[in-house]
Amino acid sequence: MLAVTAFSILGKPRPGLRIFAPVPSCCLLSMRQLAIIPNPHAKITLFSWNGKYLIKLEKGSFEQTYKVSELDLTGEEDIHRLLDNEFVQAAVARFAAMQTDLQAAFDRHDI
Repeated sequence: MLAVTAFSILGKPRPGLRIFAPVPSCCLLSMRQLAIIPNPHAKITLFSWNGKYLIKLEKGSFEQTYKVSELDLTGEEDIHRLLDNEFVQAAVARFAAMQTDLQAAFDRHDI
């Protein structure tokens, strides 16, 4: 069971009042970090979670995550082969586009 603190309409916690709800079994699975893959252009981390490999690329304040079924690959070695120069360069270009899109949104709204 999961204890959840109740909140008033104004978003303030109501001390002493707790709601109990069952925790779905899917939430009990933990994500495992399998590797940090060295790359000069982005931080690349490989996770395993819920029957999938998660490939997380980070650059500055942006991130991209790719989910690949573990059944589609024979092992971690296949992930390393997927992360070839062409894939990484496309991801880095996408990071630049993400920055451009975010800045354009800030500019449109004078933020």
